[in-house]
Amino acid sequence: MKKLFLLAVVAFTFSCSSDDSPGTNPPIVDPTDTEPTEIAFARGEMNGVAFDYTFNNAADDTFLHNSINGYSALDLDRWYYYGGMFMQLAPPNFTPEFSIAWDNVYFGQGGSSDGETEAFYESVSNLPTNYLTIAQDEEHLPGISVQFKNQQDVLYNSVYGSQTGSTVEILGSSESMAGGLKRKTVWGTISCKLYNSDNVADVIELTDGTFKMILTEYSN
Repeated sequence: MKKLFLLAVVAFTFSCSSDDSPGTNPPIVDPTDTEPTEIAFARGEMNGVAFDYTFNNAADDTFLHNSINGYSALDLDRWYYYGGMFMQLAPPNFTPEFSIAWDNVYFGQGGSSDGETEAFYESVSNLPTNYLTIAQDEEHLPGISVQFKNQQDVLYNSVYGSQTGSTVEILGSSESMAGGLKRKTVWGTISCKLYNSDNVADVIELTDGTFKMILTEYSN
């Protein structure tokens, strides 16, 4: 399966509690929770150590925030995914890196992104709640994946092991446009397990996680 990651100007996130089986949420209904004032952030603890990747577009920002959007493709069939990425400004490797993505949330044919554009708000308002396994992703089933790369360039991802007990919850969302592209901002909470891609016995527990991210529609 081929994956393209395109850096844009925004990002996105997810919904309710999770297990290891694929599924989708009912449409998101915005609660009364006030939208956080920060532009975007991901916070929490990894194995009990606090992390805070916050983007406020201020001169003293330490972190760069971008969105990832794109598609998984087999011939002319496309399974679109969206996500948010945070990278510490520490050249040359720009690590640590943290991202949340919803894979295979829209299926289209014919090599065109037009249908994805028309269906964007509907697609991102019915997000999958399950954490994907590698096998499920290869079958192009919808789901969530969370990824972390530490300063030593060791890659951890939620797809490499069980996510029993892991959760995702939306607390609120809003819609907007930027540069002619549709956007959906989502904020909420998350907990999950991140497995070393080279040694699955090495596991990071992400707990007490909170986020605010902005998804953007795919753009060629």
